[in-house]
Amino acid sequence: MNGYAKGNHLYVLFPTSDGKMRLRRSVDGGATFLAARVVSDKGGWWPGVRFSPDEKTGATVYFFWDSPSFRRSVDGGKTLDKVMWLYPAYTTGNYQRSHRVVALGEKIHSLSSAQLYSLELCDSYCDRDMLYRKIVPAPAAAAKGRGLRLYTENVPFEVRADNMQAQAKTLGMTGALMAEVWVADMGGGIGTGYTDYHTPIFFKQVTPDPYAERAYSIGTQAVYGGGRRIVGELRTATGFHRIVAEGDAGLLPAQAWTHLALVYDPQASRNNLRLIKNGALIATKTVTGKVIPGNGNLIVGRYGNWIVDELRIWARALSAYELKNKSGGPLTGSETGLRAYYNFDKTTRDITGKGNDGILMYKESYFTGKY
Repeated sequence: MNGYAKGNHLYVLFPTSDGKMRLRRSVDGGATFLAARVVSDKGGWWPGVRFSPDEKTGATVYFFWDSPSFRRSVDGGKTLDKVMWLYPAYTTGNYQRSHRVVALGEKIHSLSSAQLYSLELCDSYCDRDMLYRKIVPAPAAAAKGRGLRLYTENVPFEVRADNMQAQAKTLGMTGALMAEVWVADMGGGIGTGYTDYHTPIFFKQVTPDPYAERAYSIGTQAVYGGGRRIVGELRTATGFHRIVAEGDAGLLPAQAWTHLALVYDPQASRNNLRLIKNGALIATKTVTGKVIPGNGNLIVGRYGNWIVDELRIWARALSAYELKNKSGGPLTGSETGLRAYYNFDKTTRDITGKGNDGILMYKESYFTGKY
């Protein structure tokens, strides 16, 4: 159990026997407490409460726990941002006794005890180490013409898994949607472990879990004899739908910029899930039902080996003309229906201003982009 007070705000964060992390809070200096609420339904240990030094009343507060994860509130705990991971967490585990500080500028510093997972060293989890992590809010765009370089690889004693984790504050669309990205496939990279070696370029999680099901995604799968085939995915009330682009037109060229888009238009009666490459329709499928977006975040990378640029997610199905017109250069961020927009010009900020800002999780870098 962990509790802190600032101004009239008092927070108590604690794990419960049903495997959840719960919060009780007071807004009148502890005279009364509001009912307990669930902060994490996946539980956790070593809860922590930290205030933002940028705000004086105690209304901006961070709640931490091990797995290691955190949630932020700017209104005294009345509403919470989505769950965010503190660490890349793909080659380490068994976190314990984490200590966190929130510094000026809402920079998060975290120190944790954890075990490295290595088949080469110990065929499982090895001895414990102390791991330090700093998370800095996404800055304003600092350069033009950049893209985000994401690289995954198996190397001795380590698996590298570059990725961006982004708040999905406005990405829970249940109806029409379109997701698009410019991507350069640099070859190789780790897949998901499926028999078809699926490598999502980006995906919206259903739940905030490292191995969550995907609500919607664009990626590729291995082709016998080499090459990558373009794949789109969508989860609706009628099931999980996969659309695969067949033939040579469905292959993703190596080390060349390619524009990909997944479009779902539930108002259309036929062929309403569409996969588009460089403005050309390469696969369709008839799908029904509302999208099941879940409460997970947006993950870019983690699999494959890419440079990505101009990632955009829309709450409407753009026409072929609109798509061709808008994919040919940067946007302003204020376009109708645009829910998130990342230009990756040395920033992971959501250019729409809707707060779906990203956090870089490993050794990602900025490289020459498409625009």
